[in-house]
Amino acid sequence: MRTGGAPIIDYRVSYDQSTGIYVVLASGLTSRTYTTTVPLTPGASYNFKVEARNSVGYSNLSTARSIIASQIPDQPSAPVTERFESSIIVTWTAPEFNGGATITSYVINFKQADGGYSTLLSSCDGSNTVIRNALECTVPSVSFTQAPFSLPWGSLVYATVTAVNNIGSSLTSLEGSGAKILTIPLAPLGLQDRPAITSATQIGLSWTAVPDSDSGGSPVIDY
Repeated sequence: MRTGGAPIIDYRVSYDQSTGIYVVLASGLTSRTYTTTVPLTPGASYNFKVEARNSVGYSNLSTARSIIASQIPDQPSAPVTERFESSIIVTWTAPEFNGGATITSYVINFKQADGGYSTLLSSCDGSNTVIRNALECTVPSVSFTQAPFSLPWGSLVYATVTAVNNIGSSLTSLEGSGAKILTIPLAPLGLQDRPAITSATQIGLSWTAVPDSDSGGSPVIDY
C-alpha cells in the first residue's frame, strides 16, 4: 500500500445506510478492523468504503464492498417422525430467526443402527424446493432397513435437521423421533394337514408361528 511518503495515521469508514447515501461511521481508527455499532436491518445490504489518512490528509475512498447484515440461522427445533402406511413422514419447523438471509436448504440426517447419521437424498433432500418449502419429506420405511441405516423392523426412526442460508449452517437440532418402521409379517411356514382331525367333512390345518424376527416389527395379532 502506498502511504504517500508519510506514515498512515488512521482510517475512516463510511457506509451507505442501505440507501445509497454515504455517511461516516467511524474515524480515527488505528487498527485495520472495525465492527459496526449502529442499528442494522437484518437481511439488508450495506456498502462500505474506507479511507486512509497521513499528515497530508485523507486518501480517496476505497472501492465499495457490499455486505449483507446476516448470520447463520437459529437452531431448528427437533423434527417429528410419523408412520403413514409403508412410509415415514418427517416434518420440521423453520428456525425462529433465519439469520437475516433466506433459508436455502435443510439437511436432514437419520440415525443408523451403529449410532452414526446419514442423509437420504433420494427421498429427503432438503435442498429440493418442494421439500424445503413444505418442511416435510416422505421416506419409504424399507429404506431404513437398508445400508447405511440397517435398522431392524420395529425400530424407532430418529432424525435431526440443520438449516442453511448464504452465511452457513445452523446448529443441528436435537434428535426427534416418534415413528417405528413397520411392515407386514413374513408368511407362516410349515402349513400342513392334521390327519387326526381331517375327515370327509372337515380338514384340520396347522402351521408354525411367525417368530418375532419375522413379524414386521409388530407382534402378530392373529392368523
